[in-house]
Amino acid sequence: MVSSHRYVIMAGIKEKFSNLIKEQNLNFFDDPFVVKNFLKNVEDYLNWNTLNEAINNDIVEWELIDKNTKEKIPIPWQLPFWLGTRQQDKQFISDQINNGTTFVSVNCCILNTNLKSLVSDIQEAFPVACDIHIYGSKGTNSKSFKPHSDRPNNFIIQAIGDTDWIVFKNRISSILPYNNYELEEELLTPALEVTLSPGDLLYIPPKTYHVALPSMPRLSMSIPCISLDNFFELQKYLPKFDQVIGQIPVDVNKYEI
Repeated sequence: MVSSHRYVIMAGIKEKFSNLIKEQNLNFFDDPFVVKNFLKNVEDYLNWNTLNEAINNDIVEWELIDKNTKEKIPIPWQLPFWLGTRQQDKQFISDQINNGTTFVSVNCCILNTNLKSLVSDIQEAFPVACDIHIYGSKGTNSKSFKPHSDRPNNFIIQAIGDTDWIVFKNRISSILPYNNYELEEELLTPALEVTLSPGDLLYIPPKTYHVALPSMPRLSMSIPCISLDNFFELQKYLPKFDQVIGQIPVDVNKYEI
């Protein structure tokens, strides 16, 4: 049961996001910005126990990041005999995470009631469709991706630990299709450099180059938002949850992170 005090806190999140339009002049500018202590009760939404919900859920998908190459680690797949639909090897994932490997879990927007509420608030404040991606590591020397850009607008909300971020002035031109262009990192010019602490929010405009520079165990939410005006982009990006639910059986094993 949600206490009345907690309900009041959560009920104000939509207003906080709506207020960003005026506070950050979003109708005039689309620049990166930071709001310190934006989500004061952030661990109600994301904490270490959330990872156990995610690893034992058959909708969430995982990525692992090699600390040396900063590239994705191939995750083995299992093929259940009775169904024939592939599943990611959860024991491999949990072992990697418990050994300090950086991870990303996607399709987390319907993982639990609080994350559903957060996504709903954002989608009511802005005409977008969004997901929640959980980034983190238990290690002190793990790495994140190299400088890169993403298609959607992104809100980053730090939940546990501190993480340094650089958002660059450079972005892929809208006249070009989104692609993995060869990046000359020496040409990047920082627009914003910040250390995010729990509850802090960072906004990254679409197709803008950025990089996270973690140095301690941490958890954060990356919330990609695609405008409902961009129907074709939306079709490519959004997961088809109805198909996933119908195709993947419940995993009877319990994994722990």
